[in-house]
Amino acid sequence: DDVNVNGKEASCAADFSIEEFQFLPRLLLVHGTWNSLRVSKLVFYSFYKSAVFYLCIFWHCLASHFSATLVFDRTTIPMYNLVFTVTPPLVMSLFDRFCNANFLVDSPQIYRYIRSGEHRSLRMFFLWALVAIYHSLMTYLVPVIMVGETVQWSSGESSESAVSSTIIYSVLLATVCLKAGLETSAWTALTVVSIFGSFILWIVFILLFSLLVRYFLPSSLAGVHEYFFTNLNIPFILVLTVVVALGPDIIYKSCARTIFASEYELGIELFNRGDKEDGILSIAEKHLKHSVLKTVFGNKRKSQNVEDLDGGFVFSE
Repeated sequence: DDVNVNGKEASCAADFSIEEFQFLPRLLLVHGTWNSLRVSKLVFYSFYKSAVFYLCIFWHCLASHFSATLVFDRTTIPMYNLVFTVTPPLVMSLFDRFCNANFLVDSPQIYRYIRSGEHRSLRMFFLWALVAIYHSLMTYLVPVIMVGETVQWSSGESSESAVSSTIIYSVLLATVCLKAGLETSAWTALTVVSIFGSFILWIVFILLFSLLVRYFLPSSLAGVHEYFFTNLNIPFILVLTVVVALGPDIIYKSCARTIFASEYELGIELFNRGDKEDGILSIAEKHLKHSVLKTVFGNKRKSQNVEDLDGGFVFSE
């Protein structure tokens, strides 16, 4: 009885609990790999989206000679992390999968590659930091250059930085949300809703807020919809800024996953294309010449189970 009680207590206190050792390979090789990549993406992306936002405020401080004016309305600043960008990292950290579960079970060397920690290294941190600096510069400079600080409304009134503030916030949100899409390996319906729904939510909010805020409290965004939703240049500025900001990301990822891809990335790419059996090994032997690819996909040709591998499980020392 004491053994049963202690076992139940240990099971309740553990992060993971399995009934039989035969479930251990799938727990490590599949869920261990997925969770490691998800957590690293969650941490880096959360840092990135906050850095982009506050760097935009910093660039405005430099441009205004530290005049203590904010580039964004005070109402929208806390809503950035609490409302408009909360779902993309949440969905990515819960549902993203970079490879098929059965493939990971058949190829335990992938887990060994994940254990090396390359995807959460200091080099990756500095890479995300550089991306955040570049994106913040583009999302701030392009709208400011194309719109300017003062905009004449149809009513004849002028607004200093109100419209440019709304445009900067819009392109910033679009860039950050689409960046989450670039970092997502497996798109689902929730991924689409979280990315595009966040931007649509902002559009609905700014429309209702600019219409109704004048009746409740003073705000620089009051009536901004008169220009934001009627000027045909706004969609052009939005698309141009997003392309300029995310264009280098797309080029970099295309090259990193093809020309400069590691043997693991090449193998996973070939697997995702549908060439799952001898075709992968044939390509590896004829063109890639990677020993790891031959080892990983050679397991399929030999039809060996994970338990039959030399040295036992991949986590054995």
